[in-house]
Amino acid sequence: MDILVAPGLLYQRCDGHCGKRKKGVHASTRHSEFTGEMTMIKTQQKINKTTFGNLALKGHDPVAYFTEGKAVEGRKEFTHEYADANWRFASAANRDLFASNPEKYAPQFGGYCAWGISQAKFFDGDPQIWKVVDGKLYVNYHKEIEKTWEQDIPGFIEKADRAWPTLEK
Repeated sequence: MDILVAPGLLYQRCDGHCGKRKKGVHASTRHSEFTGEMTMIKTQQKINKTTFGNLALKGHDPVAYFTEGKAVEGRKEFTHEYADANWRFASAANRDLFASNPEKYAPQFGGYCAWGISQAKFFDGDPQIWKVVDGKLYVNYHKEIEKTWEQDIPGFIEKADRAWPTLEK
């Protein structure tokens, strides 16, 4: 059995002997819900990057979504490497904010389409189609998928939170 740690949730992958009803991945916010032997492992970062330039968010500034409330293209001179990707920023101040706390500003699910992850699939995320929910940045593939996602944002986030640690890219 393994526990995968993700922001706010613990995940346990098991073969049916973890004290839960069935095999698979179980999510909880408390260690006490898990039983049996467990091994801690670090969650692998899966970042959606461009083929050329290794850019996260297709070069958009992740901090600007929070500070300016809009998608802003980053500038090459304000780049920071995080999770094996190059992140661009509109200013040195935004770059420094991100560098001090990347988990706060990086998009959820590595910048892949949030709805797609809820369906256990990797779809490209469009940095122009985004929403900040409970202080976290989510992007989606296109406007039609965004409309579907908006019909049950909490439900799709919950599904995506469960699916994310099990997906391999």
